Amino acid sequence: MDTLERVKIRLGIPTDDGQHDQLLILQIDDAENFFKDYCKRKDRPSQAQHIIEKLVVELRENHGGIQSEKIGDTSTSYFENIISDELKRQLNRYRKTLIM
Repeated sequence: MDTLERVKIRLGIPTDDGQHDQLLILQIDDAENFFKDYCKRKDRPSQAQHIIEKLVVELRENHGGIQSEKIGDTSTSYFENIISDELKRQLNRYRKTLIM
């Protein structure tokens, strides 16, 4: 089973439904890049596959962490709590320390 199929299952999307495939593929790529950037890595160990899938799900469920607030005529949008503390703990296991 490939990453796209596994993400669809986690999101409750039928695996034969191709309506969201292009967007999901982009989000999987974004999650891979986030993993590499956050963990300061050029690779992604195969053991971390489940983290990529969970990242896609969390970012979709949290609308990318974007929160909105409207007070009167003023509307403000900002990022908050992009990923859960549990997922951060899992990511931190793969994070490399840079020595300068």
